[in-house]
Amino acid sequence: MSPNEQRIAIAEACGWTNIREREFGRGLVGEHPTIKTHAGIDDYLNDLNACHEMEKHLGQLRSGIYSCELRKIISKFNSEPPYVNSFEWHATAAQRCEAFLKTLGLWRDDASHLSKVASDATKH
Repeated sequence: MSPNEQRIAIAEACGWTNIREREFGRGLVGEHPTIKTHAGIDDYLNDLNACHEMEKHLGQLRSGIYSCELRKIISKFNSEPPYVNSFEWHATAAQRCEAFLKTLGLWRDDASHLSKVASDATKH
């Protein structure tokens, strides 16, 4: 997924609506889920504070799944097997975003997306 696709998917999962790009590509804006006015959407992929707010939307059950997803992602970058000393509190904002989207079933690998696009094109 592109960074913008990730930001949009996370914002929608957190209740934002009417999301669009700002003029001159300076980020995203949308209708805030609680104050119902247009505001700038956080840069989840680069901001741990934004990730903290994002993580609040998981609830207790999904938090456990999220933790497992995060550990799998972190283990890709060290020699330990998943769930062993993965130090998930050291996860980057981008890693947290990937785990969040995977937890909610919203993550899309670019390769799987391209094969779906190709498959859809042959149907028309």
